[in-house]
Amino acid sequence: MKTISILLKYIAICIFFVFPSFIYAVGLECDYVHDIQEKYLDLHINFSNFDRKKKKFKSELSRLETRVRDQFIKSIDSEKLYFTQSDINNIRKKLRNIFAKIKKKDCSSLDKIYSLYNKRVSERVKLASEYLKKDFILEPMMKLTLDARKRKRKRTIRQINTFHKKYIQYQMANAIIASDKEAYEEQVVEAKKSILRNYNRLGKQVKSWAVNLSNQEKKKCYQRKKSSGEVTICKPYKWYSIYLNSFAKGLDPHSGYLSQEDYEDFEINMKLSLEGIGASLSTKYGHTVIERLIPGGAAARSGKLKSKDKILAVGQNAKKMVNIFEMDLRDVVSMIRGKKGTPVYLKILRVNKKKGKKKKIFTVRLIRDRVNLEDQAASIYYFDRKVNNKKYKVGVIHLPSFYGEGRLGGRSVTKDVKKLLYQARKKKVSAIVLDMSNNGGGSLTEAVYLTGLFFAKGNVVRQLVKTKTGNRYLTLPDDDKGVAYAGPLVVLVNRVSASASEIVSGALKSYKRAVVVGGDHTFGKGSIQQVDRLLPGLGSIRVTVGLFFIPNGLSTQLKGVTSDISFPSILSNDDFGEKTLDYVLPEQEIPNFVSKSAYVSKGENKWSPVTNKMIAFLKKNSVKRVKKNEKFEEIQKEILEMKEKKRNGYVTTIAQVFDRAKKEDEKEEKNGQKNKEDNDDMDEAAIKKRYMERPAIQEAVDIAVDQVHWTQKTNLAQKK
Repeated sequence: MKTISILLKYIAICIFFVFPSFIYAVGLECDYVHDIQEKYLDLHINFSNFDRKKKKFKSELSRLETRVRDQFIKSIDSEKLYFTQSDINNIRKKLRNIFAKIKKKDCSSLDKIYSLYNKRVSERVKLASEYLKKDFILEPMMKLTLDARKRKRKRTIRQINTFHKKYIQYQMANAIIASDKEAYEEQVVEAKKSILRNYNRLGKQVKSWAVNLSNQEKKKCYQRKKSSGEVTICKPYKWYSIYLNSFAKGLDPHSGYLSQEDYEDFEINMKLSLEGIGASLSTKYGHTVIERLIPGGAAARSGKLKSKDKILAVGQNAKKMVNIFEMDLRDVVSMIRGKKGTPVYLKILRVNKKKGKKKKIFTVRLIRDRVNLEDQAASIYYFDRKVNNKKYKVGVIHLPSFYGEGRLGGRSVTKDVKKLLYQARKKKVSAIVLDMSNNGGGSLTEAVYLTGLFFAKGNVVRQLVKTKTGNRYLTLPDDDKGVAYAGPLVVLVNRVSASASEIVSGALKSYKRAVVVGGDHTFGKGSIQQVDRLLPGLGSIRVTVGLFFIPNGLSTQLKGVTSDISFPSILSNDDFGEKTLDYVLPEQEIPNFVSKSAYVSKGENKWSPVTNKMIAFLKKNSVKRVKKNEKFEEIQKEILEMKEKKRNGYVTTIAQVFDRAKKEDEKEEKNGQKNKEDNDDMDEAAIKKRYMERPAIQEAVDIAVDQVHWTQKTNLAQKK
């Protein structure tokens, strides 16, 4: 019988990895953790080509285990608010040889750490409740260090309590600032309630991760009662999710574990669509609040909902509504989302401020539909400039992400940008600015296709993947000879621009097709991640499988893509970028693989390569403008202030928190952005205006106009 049992377990593991779609699992349990870890090692760039029998593999595995211990502690107590130093020593002891224990399906060490964590969180909740319920008084001169890296672990619970009270003072100050009450006394009362709710919510959340449940309790936890829309109130899988994510982060900063919920969000972001009601939600004081209605969504089309409406209950039918007060927003969203064409019922609370805060409660029936998330789609803005009595029109394409549905006929960023370029040519633009600042990346395939819109056929990126048989290089080219736009081109980036953004900006720079401007350099993420789905209900793993190189042979890893022309950016500091992360992969270099076929020397698709002389000309003019620009001057001051704060470990007093808030208010009033009653006031025109007024956008447009001047002047000289 024992042999048969072992055989069945082996078959189950094989099916788990080979035929995941044929089996349904109830959720992440200890029995699955080792197999998931093994899959990471089979695929990861640092482990995939190791001979597991050799000492080097065992040495690397031991090193990884140390990293995982550190990451796990960091993930559950990054602020050093819960555990004493002796707690940490105890946790490290329990995590010793954790890989060997988990291989034997023994997660008792993790379970014991959870019990300690739950206890320590409960202590924080209790202290917050007692401290705030007394005659609480703000202490303006109380000082605390916000940067946890500058603080040592406390030795005793009493010391943690002393720091925690300081931390609550800081939380209270920020909550008072955020209050919409006029009288200070009312602000304090509201702030206390808000903070207590947050602590109580945290306590309930951590309790819901309980791992020591009976089989019957687990079964009840995993079930979702579809008839009523009730979601699980206990999530024992969450604790093992935290551990697995720590395992992944021990490999490198971009590998990770995606729970089932995380994977659903990942798919939505890649497709830019979901099936639901079309509303952006947030949590405030325990209530789920509608922040914005997405144009074209079911909620907006109904005409029955408004921003700031509070959702009290959700149901799949009108008779069985589930109260969602204090419910985790993730769970609320999962109840509201659903298959296209199915109904969902929302109980709404609306407060009419214009009628003396009169309250109205009503129920709305909506039919779920496909919702396109236009906020993350490519869009274009037009700028008119007049230089020496000559008019110029510059098109700025805002590119927040690299999305793509990955199916024939599906939506993609390349298709959207191609349409925008066609529109821009019809409007006879003089130049294009491709804004990829704050674009964290996305689809690698879309990055290749989009790059190809700006030059003829040629190599875009080369991947390095390590296998058991050695290194393998895969070159991804643009095979389309067509050029969607051949005019002057500027690419705007900053230190948030990563991955796919770096492939596009790096390739265009390699071919001298565009001038790269903005922050000093991009993020520096030159690694490739592969997302593999696990057994249904277990989510997926994201694992780093290789590095990519731009056509000049350089890896964007660590250094990123350097801007040809940089100007002040609040992000251009050492708190942003790949090099600030744990366990980053080293940079590498390979031979140049630029394709001559990318260049077009005649015809309508001809484009003029960027030269060093051109960049020198553009840079000289840009420096002059930036020095005279008040907004850039303000940014430069902020940069110096941030450097000083960092040097001091972000030490602050409660009084300084209020002073900074007052300065921010004055700044907003100066910019005409204060006293917006709600998000409805921020209509599309206001959002567009704010975007177009950004100093980085304005400067990129000016650089593009200078590029037009230079190109025209050079072409004229060549004709002569």
